[in-house]
Amino acid sequence: YIIPDTFPLIDIFFKAYPNLKLIKEIRHPIDFIYSCIQNGFGWRHENDPIAFHLVLETNQVPIPWYAVNWKEEYLSLPDVDRVIKSIHYLQKLEIDVYNSMTEKQKQNIHIVRYEDLVERTNETIQMLCKFLDKKPLEGMPIVLARERVPKIIEVKERNEKAAFIKEKATKKYYQIFMDM
Repeated sequence: YIIPDTFPLIDIFFKAYPNLKLIKEIRHPIDFIYSCIQNGFGWRHENDPIAFHLVLETNQVPIPWYAVNWKEEYLSLPDVDRVIKSIHYLQKLEIDVYNSMTEKQKQNIHIVRYEDLVERTNETIQMLCKFLDKKPLEGMPIVLARERVPKIIEVKERNEKAAFIKEKATKKYYQIFMDM
């Protein structure tokens, strides 16, 4: 089950599955926000029937569940600012939820940095296998070859993404981005 804005609702999953084990991926804010922008995270839920976000209906357009407390701001923002505000808001919710978890729940969550998965792929897969008490699937080498990992994440590419975000964001939301 992969939905990036679900972690703040994890208590529902723990109630349904008390022994749930969860792998939580985190990404560098530059890469994550850029990817969300490129994938239409700021607008897709409005008119894409296969968008994977839980939305609530408003008089204007559907909005993501997490924006209900700031819906007027959400609706007034251009796409890039929406993405920045959304990711910032979700990160705060995630931290609050994680800090409120029991120790047993925290032990059942394994946080993986995206950068480790890409650059230190085999080591990271071994850690995940240990966490899940599983072995890698036989087809794993095929998957890794298809995904072209491991590989080095180029600083130049990240700088280009940051420049793109700076160009598209308003000053207020660019500062929020920089704070992340």
